[in-house]
Amino acid sequence: MANVETQQTNAARSLFVTVVAWIFIVIGGFATLLLTMQFAAFYFLTGNPLMQEAMHKSHDMNGAPQWAGFFLEHPWIFVVGFWLIAILTLIAAIGLLRRAYWARIVFIVILGIGIVWNIGGTIVQGFFLSGFPGVSSQAFPAFDAEMKTMAIMTVVVSTIFAIVISVLFGWIIKRLISPRIRAEFRAT
Repeated sequence: MANVETQQTNAARSLFVTVVAWIFIVIGGFATLLLTMQFAAFYFLTGNPLMQEAMHKSHDMNGAPQWAGFFLEHPWIFVVGFWLIAILTLIAAIGLLRRAYWARIVFIVILGIGIVWNIGGTIVQGFFLSGFPGVSSQAFPAFDAEMKTMAIMTVVVSTIFAIVISVLFGWIIKRLISPRIRAEFRAT
C-alpha cells in the first residue's frame, strides 16, 4: 500500500521542478563555495593597511559619478549580500526539490530579485560607464575612442544578457505559480 502511495507521489512530481531545483542546487552550491573563498580572501586583504588606504583613495576618481564611490567605499555590503543570497538560493533550491511550500515562495522571490537586479545592474552599469573618466588626452585620441566603443559594447552585451536572464527567470516564475505546479507543493 505504501509503495502505491510513493508511486503516485512520484508521478505527480513534475520534471520541470526537479530540473530547476537541481540546476539551482549546483549554481547555489558553487556560488556559495566561491563566495565563501572570496569572502575569506577579501577579509584578509582588507585587513592590510595599504589596501585600506587604496580603497579610501579609490573613490576620489576624477570625473566619475559620486555614487560610484559608494561601491568602492562599502564593498562589504556587496560581498556579504551576494554570499547570503547564494546560501539562500541553495537552501531554497533544496527545499524546491523536496517540494516544500515555503521554498517555492522563497525561490519565486529570489528570481524576482534576480530580474530587478539584472535590469537595475544594466542601468547602473550604463550610467557608470558613461560617466567613467576616459584618457581624454591629446596624445591618445584613438585609445580614448576605443575605450568609448568598448564601453558601448559592454553595455549592449550586458543588456542582451540581462534581458535573456530576466525572461528566463520570468518564465520559471510563471511556471512555478501555475496551478499544476502549485498542486505539487500542496500535496506534501
